[in-house]
Amino acid sequence: MTVTEYASNSKWIIAKSRKSHFSSEYQYWIVNKDFKVTLIQDSDNTINTIKSHVHGPLDSTTFIKKLQANNIALKLKKI
Repeated sequence: MTVTEYASNSKWIIAKSRKSHFSSEYQYWIVNKDFKVTLIQDSDNTINTIKSHVHGPLDSTTFIKKLQANNIALKLKKI
């Protein structure tokens, strides 16, 4: 997977990625950074907490709907 565009602020990270280096198909991601987690090495609880704040891979339509639903005003920028 290759990230081609992204944007972030203090609460969110959004990204667009290609499925593979040579693919023309894209996936979209939304990461909510507004949480705290206690890092415990090899802990399923830590991993599950982080995963619960990552939304994706999403198609473009679902990505736009989630941005609107969460009032995320970020715009993707090419890398």
